[in-house]
Amino acid sequence: PRYLVQGDLLIYSFLHSPVVYTYNFKTQEQRSYPGTERADLEVREPQEPGKLNDPKSFFDYYLKDNNYKKILYDLSLEVYYRISASPLDFPESLGKANFYLTVFNKDFEVIYEADITDIKPGTPDFAFATSEGLWISTKGEEDKLSFKVLNIIEKD
Repeated sequence: PRYLVQGDLLIYSFLHSPVVYTYNFKTQEQRSYPGTERADLEVREPQEPGKLNDPKSFFDYYLKDNNYKKILYDLSLEVYYRISASPLDFPESLGKANFYLTVFNKDFEVIYEADITDIKPGTPDFAFATSEGLWISTKGEEDKLSFKVLNIIEKD
């Protein structure tokens, strides 16, 4: 799972599922949230590790389904971000995924979703939030790190 600890809350999700889960260490309460409002998603059951022994099975499982990245917390805006990538057909569409950004409020309700493919994300797992916005790595020159800073939500 991909996880984040925020105070008493463990927030986690799984690679191929849009669902966001929380576990409160203090109250021991576990909850789940839909994680998206996109209707075009299909969720696949997890595979047993032993069934992904050959390269084709491995790539089919990891690339032919939506791929949900880590959840990030923006302390200044008190929102959560998650980037996801669309399924790919290997090897024909390798490197041609569509990328989506989902923004959640503190109650994990979706407050914004958008296709961010146009910013040409490089490695979506290499993203972080600061008071300046959400920093996402982009495809740039070979020996240089490049980022696009997104300011999507305004502070009240």
